[in-house]
Amino acid sequence: MQDNFYLRLEQRFRGSESQIAQRLGQYIPLLESLEQNSAVSALDLGCGRGEWLSILAQRQWRVRGVDLNASMVERCQKQGFEVHQQDALSCLKALPAESVTLISGFHIVEHMTFDALLEILGEAWRVLAPQGVLLFETPNPENLTVGAHTFYMDPSHRHPLPPQLLQFAAQEQGFAQVDIRRLNGAARPENSMAFGDHLEWFFEANQDYVVFAQKNASVLSAQVLERIGEAHAHTLEFYGIAREYVEETYQRIQRGVAIANQQQVKITALHEQLQAFEQQVRQKEAHIQQLVQQNEVYIKQHQEALAQLHSSGLMRLVRLLCRVRRLAGHIRHHGLVATGQLLGQKLSRGVAVRLMARPRLRKWALRCLCQSPSKPQSPQGFFPVEQSSPNRVFDSPRAGEIWRDLDEP
Repeated sequence: MQDNFYLRLEQRFRGSESQIAQRLGQYIPLLESLEQNSAVSALDLGCGRGEWLSILAQRQWRVRGVDLNASMVERCQKQGFEVHQQDALSCLKALPAESVTLISGFHIVEHMTFDALLEILGEAWRVLAPQGVLLFETPNPENLTVGAHTFYMDPSHRHPLPPQLLQFAAQEQGFAQVDIRRLNGAARPENSMAFGDHLEWFFEANQDYVVFAQKNASVLSAQVLERIGEAHAHTLEFYGIAREYVEETYQRIQRGVAIANQQQVKITALHEQLQAFEQQVRQKEAHIQQLVQQNEVYIKQHQEALAQLHSSGLMRLVRLLCRVRRLAGHIRHHGLVATGQLLGQKLSRGVAVRLMARPRLRKWALRCLCQSPSKPQSPQGFFPVEQSSPNRVFDSPRAGEIWRDLDEP
């Protein structure tokens, strides 16, 4: 593979130098712990573009690096670092025993055969000082996206290394304590019920892991390790979260079903009450209709009874008695003469009404009135006739005057 091509590949898919430098900042607790010794030195295997060398140099470490890529070596040398184009194993074999405080290798173990890795681990144990630490960072195949896809974006990668395998290999080469810390990628969501965020976290979290191999078990404290990454794989935690989410969702569904059943019971009860109310309304309507029919029968019966009563002889007798009573009252208040005059007027009015009701008699009566030398005064107040039309035509002016006089109230 061309060296320049691999440099551009790193720039495109691994990240820019600033991004890698920011990511490497999480190892500062490790450096602070090792810096408690009087003199610290570091060897970076596969130093690449020199991001880790820059961090160590800023903290006054004695650093050197090796890399097989000539473009990478030239880039680091231009920055003033001691970097040689050399393979990691030959470089370690050339160093004296217990001469280096920190040996690091970022994303290099996945590029070599397993036999070469075991040999490098053995030489690293020899070269490290008694208080020294070996740091190997590599892609984490526990992450499904890394193990199935992104790991193969680098064509020089051989095969993923499970964390437990690399840990066991270091232990077999004599390291007293080997710790695994999983790091890089998405942060854990805070909301336990945001399952979509947890699913995204599951595929993006812990994309890398690091092995800290200590020559003596007392070099790094648990507090220092806790500040770097996570100890356990996120898959088990995700499965627990998924189980809790499923259980919580199931409980919510059960609560929703229970509430829906309660609402259905209430709706059924209301429907039954509505049907009962409608039945009561229909019964009352039928009762009211029955009462109306009964009242109509009663009214008709009463009307018939009243009509019979009006046409009965008793009612005629009662009316006669009422007239006699009114006549007696009129005589008592107005006297016999005035009463006689009133009876005469009413009698003549009655005769006039009957005469006027018959066409022949009415014509004869009008003729007699027309032949009278003067207008009679007696029929003026009691001679009721139907009102004439304004355009009525009479046989003589005298007949018209008599008719108008009779028509006046």
